[in-house]
Amino acid sequence: MTLLIELEPAEMGASSAFSNHAEPTIISVTSASFSCPKSCPLEIQTPLTTRINFNPVDSVIHEGSLQAVTAFEYLIGANLDEEQSEAIIRIECVLSAIYQLAPDYAPNDFEQESFHKANVVFNCWPFFREFVLSACSRMNIPSPPVPFLRVAAKQAEKPKVTKSPVRPAKRVSRKRL
Repeated sequence: MTLLIELEPAEMGASSAFSNHAEPTIISVTSASFSCPKSCPLEIQTPLTTRINFNPVDSVIHEGSLQAVTAFEYLIGANLDEEQSEAIIRIECVLSAIYQLAPDYAPNDFEQESFHKANVVFNCWPFFREFVLSACSRMNIPSPPVPFLRVAAKQAEKPKVTKSPVRPAKRVSRKRL
């Protein structure tokens, strides 16, 4: 199972340009929580679904470094696709990533946003996965599946082929000579 972050081609280029001038130095958990809003039964009768949310919260460039903050959330519950459904288990963490920038590099806002949306989330993902798995282990809850993450360019939609109306073939008579 793999989760995919899809970027427009321009975003991929901007993210790559930023990435060529940045070196990760620190990734750390800045806040974390694990909650069971409902009583967390050991044996749940209904099938469970999971949902993962992540949100690039903020990024700041200061003195040649980028600090980017991303919030992650892992929800476990029954029928999480429905609006009425409430998560049985909620695991949240905020990760901060610091990157050292090349000395004369001054990214534009689009490059910074694209880099945060893709590379920062991708680089923080293993820390988020480990946090989810270790939090569940500490709470004596079976480890849920946390997929791998990939970043890819959005595929251009294939143009819809419109077929011209089919006309009946003309009947051609063949005469033998």
